[in-house]
Amino acid sequence: MEEFPLSLKYQDCVRAQYQLVMSLLKTRVLDLVIGFSMGGQCAYYWTLMHPEVVRDTVIICSSARTSRHNYQFLEGPKAALEFSADYNQSSRKTTSLKPTGGLRAFGKAYSAWLTSPQWFEDELYKTIGYGTLSEWDKVAAGTNYDDWDPDDLLAMIDQYFRWEASKKESLMIPQAKFKVIPSAWGHLSGLGYDKKDESYIDEAISKFLSGCTSGWKRNGQ
Repeated sequence: MEEFPLSLKYQDCVRAQYQLVMSLLKTRVLDLVIGFSMGGQCAYYWTLMHPEVVRDTVIICSSARTSRHNYQFLEGPKAALEFSADYNQSSRKTTSLKPTGGLRAFGKAYSAWLTSPQWFEDELYKTIGYGTLSEWDKVAAGTNYDDWDPDDLLAMIDQYFRWEASKKESLMIPQAKFKVIPSAWGHLSGLGYDKKDESYIDEAISKFLSGCTSGWKRNGQ
């Protein structure tokens, strides 16, 4: 995207989302804001910036604050893209050529962090159609990023969020209920790649919405 900013704040995202949702839906109350990963962090900001609008939130594979370890991890794939031979920041607004090498270097640096060591050892990539790790690598760390705009990608980088950090945060939030997704899929567990993970998340959200005593309690109840 031409002249896309290299840095965005969550407040910027929520302001844009608020304007879009309110103008289209013509509503003043949102029963539920649900978000995964960076979308989950946006959900936190929704509750802070518009508490009069948001009744409840469901946050999946996310955290209220990006950890120092997360920031440092992201410097790896970020540097792989920015220092690639075919990425030229000074000409990013004037050229239509994409830095394919840089995008694939980004994917390679990021790929091992998507899931977990157990995921690789159990060869779970076979459950989504890849016969070998090499076949998965060619897509996940290769062609998967070919269609991305490099500067858009740099503004969207994120890593999995450690459940321990989320548990600690939940203790500081009134009426919060914390649940760990029992999965080897790491950050991808929140994307529905694995049917068991998908069912677990759907059931938890269903209990929350129904106000079931064994699930999450809704605010004010």
